[in-house]
Amino acid sequence: MVIDEKVIIGTLFATLSSIFWYWMKNRDRRMEKIEVEQDRIKDGYQKREDARRDRDDARRDFEIINDSLKEIKRNVLKINDKLDQKADK
Repeated sequence: MVIDEKVIIGTLFATLSSIFWYWMKNRDRRMEKIEVEQDRIKDGYQKREDARRDRDDARRDFEIINDSLKEIKRNVLKINDKLDQKADK
């Protein structure tokens, strides 16, 4: 059996092609895993941002309601003082 240059080059090329194909296949799998992880991280970040916005909105709503209640209390106290003054007359 004679091994000539064409057989050696063909075998070497086939081996290198197989190694390259295996490397690319593994690289693609790793990239898919990385993309899935990135999506998971983005979703988590978006959920935290939404929660932060909800907290900020709730805090703002609380302040508005609290200010309104204080104003109502002041008005009720004024009315009460006026009623007391009329009752004293």
